[in-house]
Amino acid sequence: MSSLVRIGITAGDLNGIGLECTLKALHGMAWPGHQRAVIIGSLPVIRRQCRALRLPVPEPCAPWDLSRESDPVSVWDPAPDLVPDWQPGKLRKDASLAALAAITAAVAACQEGVLDAMVT
Repeated sequence: MSSLVRIGITAGDLNGIGLECTLKALHGMAWPGHQRAVIIGSLPVIRRQCRALRLPVPEPCAPWDLSRESDPVSVWDPAPDLVPDWQPGKLRKDASLAALAAITAAVAACQEGVLDAMVT
């Protein structure tokens, strides 16, 4: 396949289990050379979760900057001014707003052709 396939994966509720499952599933996965995954969510929270899970932190990279030379998995924080407080298992408004920002950004990126697919 000649074109790059860019898949956005929204982080969901940062205090839920979804991001942990995503990080563990993507860690060490062998990606075909023409595919790139972008975790969309709060970079500070993703960094904290990676450290807690003893996983490497994916490099920040906006989806429009992805290329074949990019890391197979990266992070895009579409709302860097919104830094929710990471409190696993707690329902929090700031985490919900971050999830909304990630989904809104992913939909817009798909509509603009910047992402080829999204997973929520």
